[in-house]
Amino acid sequence: MLGLELPKGETRSDWLQRPLADNQVRYAAEDALHLAELYTALKPRLSDEKTAWVLDDGQELVTQLTRETDPRELYRDAKLAWKLAPAQLAVMRELLCLARSPGAPA
Repeated sequence: MLGLELPKGETRSDWLQRPLADNQVRYAAEDALHLAELYTALKPRLSDEKTAWVLDDGQELVTQLTRETDPRELYRDAKLAWKLAPAQLAVMRELLCLARSPGAPA
Protein backbone atom coordinates (compact mmCIF):
# COMPACT_ATOMS: atom_id res chain seq x y z
CA MET A 1 0.00 0.00 0.00
CA LEU A 2 2.77 2.43 0.92
CA GLY A 3 5.49 0.81 -1.19
CA LEU A 4 7.45 -0.22 1.91
CA GLU A 5 9.06 -3.56 2.62
CA LEU A 6 9.16 -4.33 6.33
CA PRO A 7 10.88 -7.37 7.84
CA LYS A 8 8.42 -10.05 8.91
CA GLY A 9 10.76 -12.16 11.05
CA GLU A 10 8.74 -11.69 14.25
CA THR A 11 5.28 -12.17 12.77
CA ARG A 12 4.82 -15.56 14.39
CA SER A 13 6.89 -15.09 17.53
CA ASP A 14 5.38 -15.44 21.00
CA TRP A 15 3.93 -11.98 21.70
CA LEU A 16 2.53 -13.09 25.07
CA GLN A 17 5.97 -13.70 26.60
CA ARG A 18 7.36 -10.93 28.78
CA PRO A 19 9.61 -9.16 28.53
CA LEU A 20 9.50 -8.87 24.77
CA ALA A 21 12.79 -9.50 22.99
CA ASP A 22 14.58 -6.48 21.53
CA ASN A 23 13.87 -7.69 17.98
CA GLN A 24 10.14 -7.95 18.81
CA VAL A 25 10.11 -4.37 20.11
CA ARG A 26 11.90 -3.15 16.96
CA TYR A 27 9.47 -5.11 14.76
CA ALA A 28 6.43 -3.60 16.53
CA ALA A 29 7.90 -0.09 16.38
CA GLU A 30 8.63 -0.37 12.66
CA ASP A 31 5.15 -1.73 12.07
CA ALA A 32 3.48 1.08 14.04
CA LEU A 33 5.70 3.78 12.57
CA HIS A 34 3.64 3.91 9.37
CA LEU A 35 0.12 3.53 10.81
CA ALA A 36 -0.82 7.22 10.50
CA GLU A 37 0.42 7.32 6.90
CA LEU A 38 -1.48 4.10 6.13
CA TYR A 39 -4.66 5.53 7.68
CA THR A 40 -4.32 8.63 5.50
CA ALA A 41 -3.93 6.45 2.41
CA LEU A 42 -6.89 4.20 3.27
CA LYS A 43 -9.31 6.82 4.62
CA PRO A 44 -10.61 7.89 1.17
CA ARG A 45 -11.72 4.29 0.61
CA LEU A 46 -13.93 4.31 3.71
CA SER A 47 -17.49 5.53 3.83
CA ASP A 48 -18.34 8.09 6.51
CA GLU A 49 -20.07 5.31 8.43
CA LYS A 50 -16.99 3.05 8.34
CA THR A 51 -14.70 5.95 9.29
CA ALA A 52 -16.90 6.67 12.31
CA TRP A 53 -16.78 2.98 13.26
CA VAL A 54 -12.96 2.89 13.01
CA LEU A 55 -12.63 6.01 15.18
CA ASP A 56 -15.20 4.78 17.74
CA ASP A 57 -13.55 1.36 17.92
CA GLY A 58 -10.14 2.97 18.41
CA GLN A 59 -11.52 5.17 21.18
CA GLU A 60 -12.98 2.11 22.89
CA LEU A 61 -9.57 0.42 22.79
CA VAL A 62 -7.92 3.47 24.35
CA THR A 63 -10.63 3.62 27.02
CA GLN A 64 -10.10 -0.03 27.88
CA LEU A 65 -6.35 0.49 28.18
CA THR A 66 -6.75 3.38 30.59
CA ARG A 67 -9.60 2.02 32.69
CA GLU A 68 -9.13 1.41 36.36
CA THR A 69 -9.70 -2.22 37.19
CA ASP A 70 -10.34 -3.72 40.58
CA PRO A 71 -7.25 -5.92 41.13
CA ARG A 72 -9.53 -8.71 42.38
CA GLU A 73 -11.17 -8.78 38.92
CA LEU A 74 -7.98 -8.91 36.82
CA TYR A 75 -8.13 -12.70 36.56
CA ARG A 76 -11.23 -12.31 34.36
CA ASP A 77 -9.03 -10.87 31.56
CA ALA A 78 -6.55 -13.75 31.65
CA LYS A 79 -6.53 -15.79 28.47
CA LEU A 80 -8.09 -19.23 28.96
CA ALA A 81 -8.82 -18.57 32.64
CA TRP A 82 -12.25 -20.11 32.09
CA LYS A 83 -10.54 -23.50 31.80
CA LEU A 84 -9.17 -23.32 35.33
CA ALA A 85 -10.73 -25.01 38.32
CA PRO A 86 -12.20 -22.71 41.01
CA ALA A 87 -9.19 -23.28 43.30
CA GLN A 88 -6.80 -22.41 40.46
CA LEU A 89 -8.79 -19.24 39.71
CA ALA A 90 -8.57 -18.25 43.37
CA VAL A 91 -4.78 -18.65 43.30
CA MET A 92 -4.55 -16.65 40.07
CA ARG A 93 -6.72 -13.89 41.53
CA GLU A 94 -4.51 -13.63 44.63
CA LEU A 95 -1.29 -13.63 42.60
CA LEU A 96 -2.59 -10.88 40.33
CA CYS A 97 -3.68 -8.83 43.35
CA LEU A 98 -0.23 -9.20 44.89
CA ALA A 99 1.43 -8.19 41.63
CA ARG A 100 -0.71 -5.04 41.35
CA SER A 101 -0.44 -3.98 44.99
CA PRO A 102 1.59 -0.86 45.86
CA GLY A 103 5.26 -1.68 46.37
CA ALA A 104 5.07 -4.85 44.29
CA PRO A 105 8.06 -5.43 42.03
CA ALA A 106 7.44 -4.37 38.42
